[in-house]
Amino acid sequence: MSLNISFCIDDQHPCLAGHFPHKPIVPGVLLLDRVIHALEEKTGEGKVQGIKHVKFLQPVLPGQRIDVEMLNTPAGIRFKGHYRGELVFNGELFLS
Repeated sequence: MSLNISFCIDDQHPCLAGHFPHKPIVPGVLLLDRVIHALEEKTGEGKVQGIKHVKFLQPVLPGQRIDVEMLNTPAGIRFKGHYRGELVFNGELFLS
């Protein structure tokens, strides 16, 4: 199974108010939440049980459209997030 999604975090999202004042950066936990939610919603497969690893390579700013590729592997779900073709985060999830 492979799945592609896109999302954008609005600059009015409540978590941005303190992360960081006058120069907001989308928190990694919010990026992971969007990936996990989309995976569970689109596939109807098991719930995410854990995160094997995740790496944030560049900051994601409000308003940036993030394109995510997800691929089912024997070890779990591998995902990569891109902004304008550049890799900004990647990781692997375990399903129950």
